[in-house]
Amino acid sequence: MMLWIMVVLVTVILLWNFGFLGRYNYLTAKWDIAKGNPKVVLIGLPNAWEAELNVINQQYGFTLVTYGCLVNYGDENGIAMYNRQTDNYLTKVNGAHWKIRYQKKIDSLKQRLVAKVPETAFWIGNNGKGNYFEINRLHSHKNSALVTIYDASGTLVCKEWFMMVCPASDLRFIENLEKEIDFYDGQNIRLKGSCFLLPQ
Repeated sequence: MMLWIMVVLVTVILLWNFGFLGRYNYLTAKWDIAKGNPKVVLIGLPNAWEAELNVINQQYGFTLVTYGCLVNYGDENGIAMYNRQTDNYLTKVNGAHWKIRYQKKIDSLKQRLVAKVPETAFWIGNNGKGNYFEINRLHSHKNSALVTIYDASGTLVCKEWFMMVCPASDLRFIENLEKEIDFYDGQNIRLKGSCFLLPQ
């Protein structure tokens, strides 16, 4: 009886280790390819251009899928095996040097998307996550600014007046927003320190 428990336990550990207990692994790659629905799985947050990228991806016969940031060892191994099978399949379908042609299309797409952002805008962020900010007008008497915000892909997020709000112990006036802005949280523009810009 103890031997069977050990065999079952070792089998489960091996299946988990090679990703067979997760959604993405060698077998599910073969299944998705057979159904004509191969995917390339990325670990991390969704790309700002995912919808536009998938238009190009479909020309090469695959869809991009974002798995998320929290990945255990078994799932990571399974995703690596899944992507290897998809890569082998795509090389057979598209030819040996397809990735060079594909990358040129991706680079062209990124240039077109970012071209929407005016040259007067500045970037705040890192690793492709953040926003472009354009300061259209400052109103020094009301301590407010008309700000246009674009996402990383160059898509307009908002254009509105923001008023600086500070705690009573740290009253300040807008001076140089390019140096003061920390990030945009989806509603307010957070500044370095204790102040923020509130939409009016």
